[in-house]
Amino acid sequence: MSVVSALGASVLVAAGLLLSVASAGANSASITVTPAQGKAGDVIEVSGQGFIANDSITIEVYRPGLDAGGDVLATVAADSAGIFSVQIELPTTIGVPGARVIIAFPASLGEHSGGTLAQAPRVDFQVLQPQQLPITGGIPSHQFNAGPAASTLAIAVGLILTGLAGIALGLTRRTGHILIRRVLD
Repeated sequence: MSVVSALGASVLVAAGLLLSVASAGANSASITVTPAQGKAGDVIEVSGQGFIANDSITIEVYRPGLDAGGDVLATVAADSAGIFSVQIELPTTIGVPGARVIIAFPASLGEHSGGTLAQAPRVDFQVLQPQQLPITGGIPSHQFNAGPAASTLAIAVGLILTGLAGIALGLTRRTGHILIRRVLD
């Protein structure tokens, strides 16, 4: 065996070892999401371990069965032990209630594709229905309670308007009597 072929074989073995270490790191990695369900605006914690040291990891959310079209929730870096933890507020774009898959895609896997995405650690997640406020028939009465002074004022205004209406009616009747007498005379 020549020196060149021995050197070539050594390079191939070294490259193979590096590739298998990278694959082992990605395959042994795992994530957890706490809590395992939530709605837009809720904060979840995504934690991972077994990643390659200092690897950049993109946290994404997908609908089950889709290999494309996921939304990026965060990008984090694993520490020197291959561990990370990040708190994420679920965006309003999380969509309608139902099943989702949260994926931690390490940069060491290479380009996003169906094959590399399938290797990324994942966990199931459930999007909940947003809380809906009860619909009521009106505005709560306590918002308009101005106390006894307002009640007294309302009564006074009512009496004044009643008095003015009475005066107007009396004037009309009196004027009507005067007109009728003049016509008859």
